[in-house]
Amino acid sequence: IDENGKIIGTLNDWCQKRTIDELLYQNNIGACFMYRHNIAKQVGNYNTNLFLAEDYDYWMRIASTGNIYYSEENHYLYRTHNKSLSITRMKQVKKAAKKAQLANIPTLAKKLGYSNKDIKKIILKIKYNDVISNLKNICQKFLQYKKYISKFFFNL
Repeated sequence: IDENGKIIGTLNDWCQKRTIDELLYQNNIGACFMYRHNIAKQVGNYNTNLFLAEDYDYWMRIASTGNIYYSEENHYLYRTHNKSLSITRMKQVKKAAKKAQLANIPTLAKKLGYSNKDIKKIILKIKYNDVISNLKNICQKFLQYKKYISKFFFNL
């Protein structure tokens, strides 16, 4: 919903396609959840050093310890606005999420049955995803301006 409470979209498709494996790559829990007290005791508290991604770290630790089941239904309205932390601090959110992933992927992936080789591939993908993304953007810009760049260099 927007800042005035107007419904601006639904996440039904997203809710129906969530899997525990996707938790390795993104925080796909959402804002509506339940868990048993004994799981909370086992996992411990939120890691306050991972501000902006402490929930993601928590869900990865829960998934490594117990089981997570996703509901295919929406159970809440999620407000989005231009002043939210996820919008105003997107770079910090991504950085904290990467820390949470790198800390938890080995344990969670092993629990999910991934081989050590596959775990290394996932970790490398997470570590260098932003570098690869930046290179793709640079290449796209280069192709976009290629004729202007070549004219500049040939006219020197």
